[in-house]
Amino acid sequence: MAAYPETPYPTYPYVIEPEWRTLVTEFDSGEEQRRSKWTYAHYNIKLSYYGLASSAVGNLYEFYMARKGAAEAFSFFDPLGASTHTGLYVGTGDGATTAFNLPGRQMTSKTIYINGTTIASTVSTAAGLDGVDSLLFGTAPTSTEILTCDFVGTLRVRCRFAEDRMSKQTFEKALFSAGIELKGLAPA
Repeated sequence: MAAYPETPYPTYPYVIEPEWRTLVTEFDSGEEQRRSKWTYAHYNIKLSYYGLASSAVGNLYEFYMARKGAAEAFSFFDPLGASTHTGLYVGTGDGATTAFNLPGRQMTSKTIYINGTTIASTVSTAAGLDGVDSLLFGTAPTSTEILTCDFVGTLRVRCRFAEDRMSKQTFEKALFSAGIELKGLAPA
């Protein structure tokens, strides 16, 4: 999977917004019943850039074109760098897989959980997808085991472009004004 270009650096404040899918049913009595349809958040991103050289705009547009607009998923790494993240999805065991990509890189502090219980594990750095840290098990987790983690490091968001039709001029205008929107995808 490709990684969104880390340079040029987006203008701050850029927005990384968690999205939860909740089904809300309202009854005639005024009571509500709420049910979460997603166990883990998807992260939508809005990036703006000011005063870019035309070569930098061209590089970002080439990345957009190579992804065929919204067709191909890619990784986005939070330019803020080391931040604290809690309760992020890592994966679900299948009884055979012993290596899992963590949702971040350059982790300085990490806690791994299986079904909510802290475990001892081996974490290697820069070994996984797009340079993310990788979690290695001697024995594969079973199909009923869900892996999550807390960490301090750079968040990796799996996403795609929100827009599927943008000319170079429209793309450049969006960079400087409204922002380029990235649609968060299910953690994987």
